[in-house]
Amino acid sequence: MKLKNYMMTIEEKVDNVPNIMEKMQEAESLVELIDYVMPKIQLTNSYAQSIAKDYIAQTWNEYWSVV
Repeated sequence: MKLKNYMMTIEEKVDNVPNIMEKMQEAESLVELIDYVMPKIQLTNSYAQSIAKDYIAQTWNEYWSVV
């Protein structure tokens, strides 16, 4: 359960990035969105960064599969 809470905390940080939905709409690629989000959430270890990048990719795919 601790891992799930850890992941949810990281996901919440991503969701709270200002203007993330607008950036998702205008970004040319997933890499551009990741490059926008990662400096704003300031994660220090590679495991947390990997979780965040996976979540950003998941959110990107969900958004663009509906549009």
